[in-house]
Amino acid sequence: MATPNAHPDSFESTSPFDFSAATYFIPMTALLGVGIASVIIGTISDKVGRRPCVLVCLCVSTVLSIVKYLCRRNFWAFCGVNFINGLFSATTPLAMAYMGDVFTDKDEKTMAIGMVGAYNMVGMSGGGICAILLESQGLFIPLLLGAGLMAVSSILNIIFLVEPNRTLAPSLAHQYAQVDDKRMEAVESNQTGDQAAAWVENETDEKAPPETLDNCLLWNIIFGAFADNVGTSGLNPMCLSPLAFIQYYRNFWVLGLTPVMSLNAYKWISTLIAIMIIPSAVVSPQVFKKMGAAGACVSGNIVTAAVTVVLLYVATAAPATSGWFGAFVAILYTGFPVTVFSQLSTGPMLDTISPASKRGYTQGLNTSALNFGQALTPWLLGLLADATSTSVAIWTCVGVSLFAAVVNVPLLFRDGLGPPKKVKQMPDEGHRGLVGEDDELVEKVLRGEYVPVSMVDQLNEERIKLGKQLLVQRYGQYSDNTTGDLEKLRQNAKSDFKHLLRRKELFVGDLNKGEARAAVCERINAAMNRLDENDITEANQELGVWFTDYLKDNGYRDVHMSATATKQMIMSAFPSITQEKEFTPENVEATLLDSQRVYRKFVCLEDQEELYTKSIRQLIASKGSAPIVY
Repeated sequence: MATPNAHPDSFESTSPFDFSAATYFIPMTALLGVGIASVIIGTISDKVGRRPCVLVCLCVSTVLSIVKYLCRRNFWAFCGVNFINGLFSATTPLAMAYMGDVFTDKDEKTMAIGMVGAYNMVGMSGGGICAILLESQGLFIPLLLGAGLMAVSSILNIIFLVEPNRTLAPSLAHQYAQVDDKRMEAVESNQTGDQAAAWVENETDEKAPPETLDNCLLWNIIFGAFADNVGTSGLNPMCLSPLAFIQYYRNFWVLGLTPVMSLNAYKWISTLIAIMIIPSAVVSPQVFKKMGAAGACVSGNIVTAAVTVVLLYVATAAPATSGWFGAFVAILYTGFPVTVFSQLSTGPMLDTISPASKRGYTQGLNTSALNFGQALTPWLLGLLADATSTSVAIWTCVGVSLFAAVVNVPLLFRDGLGPPKKVKQMPDEGHRGLVGEDDELVEKVLRGEYVPVSMVDQLNEERIKLGKQLLVQRYGQYSDNTTGDLEKLRQNAKSDFKHLLRRKELFVGDLNKGEARAAVCERINAAMNRLDENDITEANQELGVWFTDYLKDNGYRDVHMSATATKQMIMSAFPSITQEKEFTPENVEATLLDSQRVYRKFVCLEDQEELYTKSIRQLIASKGSAPIVY
């Protein structure tokens, strides 16, 4: 195309440029146009909406693709139309801003923004594939195919594309309001502001966008992205062309030898490399969740430098054989998906710091920086390589990649960009105090420390009224109790027995007052259903361990010699009250009366034990003269 008379479709003249300058100049005109358009059209979309801007770009680009085909005989006319086409090629930043408007889930948004960038690169790769396949039909025929595809895309977008700021804004506002409600609940639950905010973000994975744009942070991200783009040029295209092209093709061709790499192989390798961004876009949300977008960015910069150095070594230090050429391609295709994490992270970082009204501007600014870099960097690197050597140009890119990592390091310490803070997930309502509750009292219940059952009942009664999860009192470990603690336990248990007995009497009294049995059953069953099954299971396990530790420590070491006797001892101490799973009008009265009987029995046992202990003390005090009452 850029070599006159080399092909029937080649330009008649590229004056004043020679082959290399003309080859770089053609894509540079489009990239400069995209760079100018992205920030301007992105900003306009913040005012008038995404949909009209997308439709204008698609429709105008469709027409200009045909105009470029008509200008294929004149180099400067073609480049001029190519530049104008670039001015209407801002669909990528518009699409990224659109994803920021549509998605509220952080992982979904990150993947969507990443896939926009991935599809953009795959689209460019697809254009290269079409050019290869249609080469025999003419060098400019792919422009007509592209115009047809854009025409179809324009029609589909006219029919199906909605305006997110109008159609989706009400539902997004509702979701952000729910996030604010959760944050308020956490703060009112006597949690610190930072902890509450962390819990809310952990639970909802989303927070409302900032109200103002931090320009210092914005330009840190943009400058880091620009440096990353320059550094990445050392990997692609510099490691492919001129490095691989010279080492594995031209050096053989000038000597009349069969090259290790054919021209067709070079075309396919350089074209298909863009497809490797798709796996990176798919897994990027999980990478960002673990490292943060800034962490992935810095790591990507470092990996880019490392992979570039390895490729440079393989191409220059190792012999130019088929085996080493295969290793070169394998390293390129394996390392490239990791290096693009730094480029994929820019869109999500900008979305995180952008107010909803500035998303088009920030994404457009990023795309402008990216395209200006892509337009100028190959040109400048080509000049540097011509003046020095290809290795010097690539080593320069390695240094710029490491510089980009240093530039992006401050982003690691910014909220929402760096590695996620390791915070305790907000406990559910069954494991924390609610608004108006005594947090210290609730914590004692959950730790297994003694809290009078009357106070636990008061807490749970309020939770029933609010429709909240009930507290399950824990048992703790037997080993934590001293002899004095067990004596206090006995004293506390007597008052708890009496309270439980009174509670049963109140339910029986409700039945005697004529309240419908079904209503009483519904009240009791509703309360029981608010107990979390996992909490019950854990409490049962604690009780089992506490009970067996008590037996072992109090002389019952032979209980395992007779499982039957041990089971009967338990059944005698805890006679069956009912085997029904729920209270029903038929069993409620009998069940409550049997419960009263059991608790009354334990109250009597404690009364007898107290009387017996008192008599023993009197006997000791009187030196044997006082009577003992049994």
